[in-house]
Amino acid sequence: MRIKQKYEKILDECIETIYNCSMDTSNNKALVDDNSKIINFDMVTKKYSTQNLIKNNYPQSIDSLYINENIDAIFFIEFKNKHKIEKVGIKNKIYSSVYILMDIFNLTTDFVRDNIQFILVYKQKEYKQDEAYKQIVLETQNYAQETGIRFNMNEYKSIFKNVYTYTSDEFKHNFIDKYCATI
Repeated sequence: MRIKQKYEKILDECIETIYNCSMDTSNNKALVDDNSKIINFDMVTKKYSTQNLIKNNYPQSIDSLYINENIDAIFFIEFKNKHKIEKVGIKNKIYSSVYILMDIFNLTTDFVRDNIQFILVYKQKEYKQDEAYKQIVLETQNYAQETGIRFNMNEYKSIFKNVYTYTSDEFKHNFIDKYCATI
């Protein structure tokens, strides 16, 4: 991958903690409490837009991007600190973000499809019903994770190498512990 000269510093200037990237500013609450570093792709999008003279209506973007040193693990990460997942908004964010990343790195769609993965991290619902109901909900959630991708995000498998949906705890176990422990 070769970065175009006009974008050389953008990614380095946009490194933040997972805690900050997962911050829900409307509720002033982070979805994931971790200080590992990733790229704030919202900031990248704003800088990209400024450099390309897009003054109004910045494109929507996925919250974060992770690229390891060997460039063999690349993830777009979207944090949703809400119980309702708006698929149309996520779809717009995916297409805009993929386009921007492709332009910055001069990538092909085949490269994206073969190398870039997508993670949706969502807020797990808290149930106040009786214990039997809580157990049924947990078993259903576990089954959904084992058998497929939640929220019909599998439709984005045609864009990305892999698509994952994780609660914040699952994200810590399946992503942070595996990829960020060496940073």
